[in-house]
Amino acid sequence: MCFDPEIGWDGVSLDEFLACPYNLAFNRQTRMLADLTLINCYDTRANDVATRERIMLASAKANLKNLAFFGLKEYMAESQWMFEQLFRLK
Repeated sequence: MCFDPEIGWDGVSLDEFLACPYNLAFNRQTRMLADLTLINCYDTRANDVATRERIMLASAKANLKNLAFFGLKEYMAESQWMFEQLFRLK
C-alpha cells in the first residue's frame, strides 16, 4: 500500500507517490474549484474515474465563469493589469 494513514507519506518514493490512487495532488485545482457534492465528495464507488473527472471539470469551469475575475500565476503581470482595468483601479 502506498499510503498508510497512521504513517503518512514518510518513506514513500516519488514514483510510489505518483502511482498512488490515494494521491490527492492529482487534479487538485479542478477539485478545489468544483462542487464536490456532485460526485459525493470523495466516495469513489459512486462513479467511474472518467465520469467523476468529467463532472468535476464541468463544475469547475462553471464556477470560473461565475467569478468576477481570476488570474493566472504564470501571467501575473498581465493578470494584474486585467484586474486593474476590470475594477478601474488605475
